[in-house]
Amino acid sequence: MQNLMQDIIYRIKAGDKETVIADFVSVLTELKVQEQCSQLILACTELSIIIEPCFGKVPGLTENDIVDSSDVMVETIIKLCKGDLDLADHAVKH
Repeated sequence: MQNLMQDIIYRIKAGDKETVIADFVSVLTELKVQEQCSQLILACTELSIIIEPCFGKVPGLTENDIVDSSDVMVETIIKLCKGDLDLADHAVKH
């Protein structure tokens, strides 16, 4: 599955956002249905580009099952800019 994911990411980088959908649906189906993962983390920005068309093609997959690292990063930056988050509160102590 790791090799397929690498292939999907490289194909998206090359501009192929259409034919990779079937392969990504296959990966998502294996994780959601066969492995029974309750949450899936999209930790690569390329995957954010193709997740939307996958909903409805993977049994039981909903937007609530996906944690998109790009969305988390954007939300965190907005909180920082608005002063709603202080990084000092979350600093790693050495």
